Amino acid sequence: PGKTIATAQPTAVQWDGTPLGKGETMVLLWENTEEGQTVPMEVSTTSGRPQIDIPAVKMKDITPGDWTLYLVRKKLSKNKVADLPVNTILEYYTKAIEVKVTK
Repeated sequence: PGKTIATAQPTAVQWDGTPLGKGETMVLLWENTEEGQTVPMEVSTTSGRPQIDIPAVKMKDITPGDWTLYLVRKKLSKNKVADLPVNTILEYYTKAIEVKVTK
């Protein structure tokens, strides 16, 4: 998002790189330290694009104010080691993105 987004309008988050693949999800982790709020939004499909469209109805979960947004890309990997199933979850975090949210 840009520096300012409005809760009454849909918005989109784009990134450089590949869209989500099999076994991947993206969590938009919104944090407002002044209000003591953390709002996670989890997405498992991006329609083959490196972009998440957030409808206005979901933006209403974010109250107006100064927020920090982190994108967390999660990948589930399933393997076998010596015939034992091994599940791994990898998480990749972006740097903090400062966002001003208005009505």
